[in-house]
Amino acid sequence: MSSAVYSIEVTTLFTGPNQPDPSQVYGVLHSDGSMVTWPETLTTSPPVSSHSTGISTGATAGIAIGCALVGLAIGLLVAFCLFRRKGKRNGLQGNGVLPREFEEYPSDKGTPVHDIQLNQFLLEATPDRDIAQETQSIGALIDQHVESYYHTHPVTVDNRALASVLTQLGFPLTTNSTSLDAQSAAALCLDPRSRRVGLRHVLMRVLFSSIDMHSPHGPSMLPAPAASFLRAIPPAESDRFGDPQANTLALRKWRNLSAFLLHPARSQRTSLPLGDAAVAMQAQELASSLNLFLRFFVDQQLQQQQVGHLQAIIEECAKLGYMLFSHPSDWEFICEAGGPTRGVVVEAGLCKLGGRDGAPTPSPQRLLEPVVVSSQSSR
Repeated sequence: MSSAVYSIEVTTLFTGPNQPDPSQVYGVLHSDGSMVTWPETLTTSPPVSSHSTGISTGATAGIAIGCALVGLAIGLLVAFCLFRRKGKRNGLQGNGVLPREFEEYPSDKGTPVHDIQLNQFLLEATPDRDIAQETQSIGALIDQHVESYYHTHPVTVDNRALASVLTQLGFPLTTNSTSLDAQSAAALCLDPRSRRVGLRHVLMRVLFSSIDMHSPHGPSMLPAPAASFLRAIPPAESDRFGDPQANTLALRKWRNLSAFLLHPARSQRTSLPLGDAAVAMQAQELASSLNLFLRFFVDQQLQQQQVGHLQAIIEECAKLGYMLFSHPSDWEFICEAGGPTRGVVVEAGLCKLGGRDGAPTPSPQRLLEPVVVSSQSSR
């Protein structure tokens, strides 16, 4: 007897909780109506079983609580360190101790980063030798100017009137120091025997004062914005409790930054160049102010040449002033005879007050000695 094999869907032959998936039940249907099924042989998916990790629920909860406690402890430790550091910094500032970035001269451990970056761009210093030579050249030009354009004839003019003009040029009316005051300088120039000495001293004092940042009185040959700012600074005498060192440091930093910012080509890092038109106008104004005093002693036949030569000397002096204004260090001209030396200074001496980086040195470095002559000399 033959039998036929069919694949049929069976839904009613199995009961109970282990009833197989109807779509996967297959069987053989015989001709007599009997049927044999075998669902277990056609199951393709293995039973899914859950594997245990070996860690109980209580142990897992304990580990989580422990991690939370460790994290809390670390957070408390970090917060404690931060508060302690902040309190220490506030204590230093409260006791008047400046943070490192505000120290004037950092220790050897390092320099503030912003200072290092800025110093790489500030103007470079002119060599000391060039500054000394320029100072000597101006002294020689003044000597030549006086020899060439002024007479030694007697003049009729009041000493007090001449002294009044000199006060407008920066001379003190009277002084207790060894430097000449306005009346003494006027008397030297009125005397034919000492006139040339007196005129050289007057020109030297006025010209070098015009490029000295510490001489705000009288005409200035410094850059016009800088000259205006210097005149606006209250005198040191107005603050009895001020710190002179702080003023000097602040003025030096201001000068260095101003020279850098006023430079039309900062990347060159050279001394601040002269603005030809502005300097020429300043030189003309200073020459006019000086001639209110000098006109009594000028050779009448050489008046026009005298004005032109005087302006040229003033512009040369301005060149030196721009060098010093751009220099990291402070400089000082010596315009009076110090110590036991008696006489009149006709060529200024020169002192450097700091190192190449601008930091003050224990003692000033004197690069040029002043030239002192007798007041009775007729050179």
